[in-house]
Amino acid sequence: MTALQQSSGQVQKSRRSSAASRVTGLDAARVLATFGIVWVHVAEIQRQPENLSTLGRFGTSFYTLAALFLSSRAYFLGSTIAPSEVVRRRAKRLLVPYVIWCALYAVFYFVTMYPQGQSVGVITRYWGPLFGTSPHLWFLPFAFCAGALASYAVPQLMRWPSWLLLVGGSALTLCAYIYVHGTGGMLIPETLIETLHLHRLERWLEEAPLVCAALFGLSLYGKHMTRLGRVGKNARMRVAWIALAVFVTVQVTYGLCLEDWAPRFGSRVRFMANLAGAAWLVVFVAARDGKWIKKIAPYGRATYFAYLSHQMILDALKRALSYLPGYGHVWFAFASALLVFCAAVGLGRLVARVRLLRWLSP
Repeated sequence: MTALQQSSGQVQKSRRSSAASRVTGLDAARVLATFGIVWVHVAEIQRQPENLSTLGRFGTSFYTLAALFLSSRAYFLGSTIAPSEVVRRRAKRLLVPYVIWCALYAVFYFVTMYPQGQSVGVITRYWGPLFGTSPHLWFLPFAFCAGALASYAVPQLMRWPSWLLLVGGSALTLCAYIYVHGTGGMLIPETLIETLHLHRLERWLEEAPLVCAALFGLSLYGKHMTRLGRVGKNARMRVAWIALAVFVTVQVTYGLCLEDWAPRFGSRVRFMANLAGAAWLVVFVAARDGKWIKKIAPYGRATYFAYLSHQMILDALKRALSYLPGYGHVWFAFASALLVFCAAVGLGRLVARVRLLRWLSP
């Protein structure tokens, strides 16, 4: 083997190791991101103020960015894998669990709601290809479609000059946000959605500007990943602290200004959640080598199952929780969210150890 081949092999090995550590960082970041999603659903059911319940919405934005990153990382490593192969792998990882969980939730809702006198029409009113059989399942087909788009777009965008990615991406993202969120209302008539059973299509549209920004941002990141990998740990930790400060600032601003901004921007000022989700991702990618991240990451790997199962656990417990003292208070809602989250993560950890049940988690 020539010195050039050895050097090339060492670079590829370094890049694979760096990418693996970044995935470990993403696993650790999932913990609070998933809890944020659980908090949103618990707080809404227990009728908490929207400026508090909405603080967990960054979790969905984080997961969108993570899905795009995972669909693009092979190209960051210089792989020549065909986009169709990436799409096939993502379909196996996301669409198969989607179908399975749709079946599980269908059985669950029929078993729990039909004996209570709910008609079939009421139970299945919102079911459809985008909604699934439970309101949170929309994310799996969305993540697959966004990832499929990234697998084709990112390799092409990485050929563009960096300045064009930055300027063009910023311009297109701004236009997308103005078009989607600046309307202050629905872009598609509700009657059309009802007729075609495309419930949750509005959520797909709300996340479209974030997908646009991520495609250009990840392409720019991929072009310079080797150079960024040479940045020292101290510099990366400074970036992590800055990103954490941005995350906290955005979340505080989001909570304080939501009531005033929501009528102007619509969609619960989704771009604030997007910004918080992006900052949260940067925190853990930058600080990926921390010992505490490696300790948290194993729990993060169980949170995809937790995301999928938490709605079932919550629906099973919500009536019992409503009879307990303290129901309706913020502290009770937080404790309830923590209970549901810990139960879901615990189940996720158990499922990961049983080979026959691993298909329940992407």
